[in-house]
Amino acid sequence: MCYNKDIFDKASEPYPDNTWDWTKLVEVAQKLTKDKNGKGPTDAGFDVTNVVQWGAEMSLDEESGWSCLVYQNGTDYWKITTLPPTSPTRLSSKRSSS
Repeated sequence: MCYNKDIFDKASEPYPDNTWDWTKLVEVAQKLTKDKNGKGPTDAGFDVTNVVQWGAEMSLDEESGWSCLVYQNGTDYWKITTLPPTSPTRLSSKRSSS
């Protein structure tokens, strides 16, 4: 995992470690994501069209992006017929656009 220490330091968030799970990732990513007015996705008035800092980002290619997340959740993506509840697509549903 690569991360920007300056962003974590500015937000007074501890750096990621091996205790992190999906819940922690989403929690911290929401805290670190900011729009042009400094609001985060859980704040009223957050402007998803003007994000200046993302709390998490990933490549969407098969080898280094989504396939790793699918495998981490106990699924073989060659055999997927429906998405598991914690798949990357399902994680995106936690994003707020209000």
